[in-house]
Amino acid sequence: MAKVNIFRGEKEIGKEQVLEQLGLGVWVMENKDDEYLVALQTDRERELKAIEEEKAVKEAALKAQMQKEEESRRQLEEEQELNRQLAAKEASLPAEPTADNDNAVTLLVRMLNGSHHGRRFLRTDKLHALFDFIDVGRTAKPGTYRVVRPFPRLAFSDGDSNVILSELVLTSKQEVLFLELI
Repeated sequence: MAKVNIFRGEKEIGKEQVLEQLGLGVWVMENKDDEYLVALQTDRERELKAIEEEKAVKEAALKAQMQKEEESRRQLEEEQELNRQLAAKEASLPAEPTADNDNAVTLLVRMLNGSHHGRRFLRTDKLHALFDFIDVGRTAKPGTYRVVRPFPRLAFSDGDSNVILSELVLTSKQEVLFLELI
């Protein structure tokens, strides 16, 4: 309590009573109530905003997870389809002729990773069989390369796959080829 000197003597009264006597008590209380309500509303808005932001972050994370799962599923399906295609290509490869067959040509192919793969084919086999053999080796993705003969330089693409090997000037008993990315 504060001591307030009033004209009729000294009397001890509280702060609220002084404001009341001056006519300010109700105004101060209303002002405090308004400030309290404004602060309370601001706090509620902050809480709602924080909840909305947290919800948005969770939704974004869920969406990203769903996209990641969808991408993984799509990649798995593509890989399975590629495996089915390669299995079909492997099954469709013609039988390898014997080394003493005069109609056979040995093709040695230098792969993109530097390794060499070789196989005998009949001169009457189509170039498609060579592309299937390379695809089955899984060193290059089908359709992303061409086969090149170094000298004289001849490049064969998948579009030439119905041509017979003897028509491609692969006349030696053994030919060396290499892959080149398209």
